[in-house]
Amino acid sequence: MREQLSRGVPSWCIFDNTASGGALGSALSLQAVLEMEQAMSSGPVKLHGIKNCDTMKKARAWLDSRAIAYDFHDYKTAGIDRATLERWSREVGWETLLNRAGTTFRKLPDADKENLTGKKAIALMLAQPSMIKRPVLERGGTISVGFRPEIYAKVFG
Repeated sequence: MREQLSRGVPSWCIFDNTASGGALGSALSLQAVLEMEQAMSSGPVKLHGIKNCDTMKKARAWLDSRAIAYDFHDYKTAGIDRATLERWSREVGWETLLNRAGTTFRKLPDADKENLTGKKAIALMLAQPSMIKRPVLERGGTISVGFRPEIYAKVFG
C-alpha cells in the first residue's frame, strides 16, 4: 500500500486488488487508507502467538477489520529464540509473559511451578512456547501482551 501512496495516487483512488475485489478492484474508503497510513507510520507490526488460539483469532480479526497490516509469527510451529524472550521479559516482565492460566503450565509438575524466577520462566517458555501469553504485539518499539480491544485501540490510536 505504501508503494501506491508514494506514486502520487490520491488516497480516494486506492484500490484493493485482491481476488474478492474483482478484476478492477474496489475502492477503499478514505478512513481505511488513513488507518493504513497511520499504522505504517509507526513502524512494522508483528503479531506473535499460536495460529489456532481463540484469543489470537480475536486479535487478528481486530487488526484485519481495520486493515492494519502485520507479520504473524507462530511461535508454536516456528519456535522462539532466547534473545526475544529475554527482551520481552525486560520490557513487560516475565510474570506478564508467562501464561500461568494455560493448560500447559497447569499440567507441569509442582516442582517446575514453584520458586519461579525469570531465568526459570524463560527456560519453560523456550521448552514449551504454548506457555507464552498471547498474543504478543510489537509496534514501533512497544510491546503489548494479551488482547483487549481498548488496549489495541490505544496502540493504534
